[in-house]
Amino acid sequence: METFKLNASIRERTGNQVGALRREGLVPAVVYANGIDSINLSLNGRELEKIYSEAGESSLVELSIDGQSPRMVVIKSVQHGPLRSDIIHVDLVEVKMGEKMEIYVEFEFVGESPAIKASGGMLGRSMDGVDVRCLPKDLVQNIQIDLGLLKNVGDVIHIKDLVVPEGFEILAEPDDVIATASAAEEVEEETITTPADVESVQVVGKGGDKDKQEESGKS
Repeated sequence: METFKLNASIRERTGNQVGALRREGLVPAVVYANGIDSINLSLNGRELEKIYSEAGESSLVELSIDGQSPRMVVIKSVQHGPLRSDIIHVDLVEVKMGEKMEIYVEFEFVGESPAIKASGGMLGRSMDGVDVRCLPKDLVQNIQIDLGLLKNVGDVIHIKDLVVPEGFEILAEPDDVIATASAAEEVEEETITTPADVESVQVVGKGGDKDKQEESGKS
């Protein structure tokens, strides 16, 4: 699979100082690795957004920090600003090429379901992706789901129907449902209810039911 390249610098500014960093077009980041202290970084905002739009969170990224030897990472978590158009923070996780890793891979739904096209059925999606275990070199950006398998209303695509690369281990039950072709739902007629008689509604004030208070006072 394609490997993306990203440059970074060691970040000294933390806490309230990261606001100034963002105004300079930089994005604060942290890279994590097993057995090693996390490293605070700053990334070029435009470069990061371009790579993230292409790589997502299940692609290898070659990270170079201040010109040092590159290390292989994946984008783990991205925080967006209020408008969702800009990235304000990102977490990266370093991977070891010889060790298997667990990562979430999104589904890409492709093709067209004959059941939906011919019968006017509806596509029901139960999952948008799945956790997998694999070597970093075997990572894929997404797993394709062929909607052509849904030939008739009532057909179901399960985890066991997935076609994945060799060495991939799907961390889900084989019978877990990914997508279904269902009959179009009928619109139920609205039930019109008669408004309650306002005069028949008993209003209880802050002190409770007055009649009950008087009765309790007499007892």
